[in-house]
Amino acid sequence: MPKFITGLRTEIVLNIAVLMIAATALIGFVVLKVSEQAALDQKVKSSKVILNSIQNSIKYIETSQNPENMAGIQRLIDIFFESGDLDTILLADRSMRVIAHSSRDAVGKIYSDEALLKGIREKRVTTLVQGKTVSIVGPLYLGNEVIGGVKVTLSSRDVKEAAAKSQRLIFFYVALN
Repeated sequence: MPKFITGLRTEIVLNIAVLMIAATALIGFVVLKVSEQAALDQKVKSSKVILNSIQNSIKYIETSQNPENMAGIQRLIDIFFESGDLDTILLADRSMRVIAHSSRDAVGKIYSDEALLKGIREKRVTTLVQGKTVSIVGPLYLGNEVIGGVKVTLSSRDVKEAAAKSQRLIFFYVALN
């Protein structure tokens, strides 16, 4: 195998080129991860807005003193579900019986979810990012009393797909350098 005799200048230029490529790749991946996290944070904020809207609707129903308005909660769930990129919205009472759901077939059934049950018991809102979904769970109040819980689940598939596309672009850009 022939040995190449290189001068000091050539070695310096090659080392600088390798360092520039590595720095470009590193910066690209950091920007990609920051962007992906920002998009996921936006999904979480969207979920919290929906959760707060449901809470405020329950407060309105409570103050209206009209029991027929409880059916309005299911209509509200339907509207949110149809207008967004939501996977599911559900409301369950303290015994985990579904009060309203984005899939009407689930209403009245017992729902098993440790995170939702924990949110009801601890009276706090929790964010869960699992695989390609983002979920927000929290308590459902009627007056000052917790009557159940709410779970809003959104797909983060679009965020993951955009990140994968960006990652391919970064590889391509680094390869061209």
